[in-house]
Amino acid sequence: MTYNKQWPPLTMYIHVMLCIVIFTCASARADDWNVEGEHGELHVYGALTEGACQINMESRDQQIDLGYISNSALRHPGDSGKPVYFEIKLDRCIRSGGVQTDRYKGGLVWDSQQPVVTLSFLAQSDPAMPTLIKANGISGLGLRIEDSLHRTVTPGERGEPLFLTPGSNVLAYTVTPVRTEGLLTTGFFQATVNFQVNYD
Repeated sequence: MTYNKQWPPLTMYIHVMLCIVIFTCASARADDWNVEGEHGELHVYGALTEGACQINMESRDQQIDLGYISNSALRHPGDSGKPVYFEIKLDRCIRSGGVQTDRYKGGLVWDSQQPVVTLSFLAQSDPAMPTLIKANGISGLGLRIEDSLHRTVTPGERGEPLFLTPGSNVLAYTVTPVRTEGLLTTGFFQATVNFQVNYD
């Protein structure tokens, strides 16, 4: 059998054709980015958090109306008006256990299954009574936040540790107008308070 030197071997044909196909496909992919309607992009985002629960959406932004308060009930420093109830809902609490340092009583509060949390309420404190939140717009009035056991939560500091039941949980609080020292003026007042759930 004789070999015709005018035709290259079959393997050379395959190699050449493969290079042409790869080059053509690569060129087509590169060109697609220059053709309108031929490409797009995804914006992927999220947040990785540390904690045993999630704050319920309804609890994240609340309006608390203390209503109209008569100054006759607040004659002397320390006098207080009617407390107004509000709650913070925590969802999807898991059995992760927890431990907290009780800064009020000392020692540790812990459980092997129940999460343990503290809440911080972040706001400007009243100059005359730092355990109260400053009421902006008037003088002589501060706002006291207490937990369900009537323990005051000082602005900017952690409250006392609270146990959570795995599943869903509701933390109950009250906000109370309190007379402070100085001249008591009348008018509308407001305060913005941020809160934070602490797991450690």
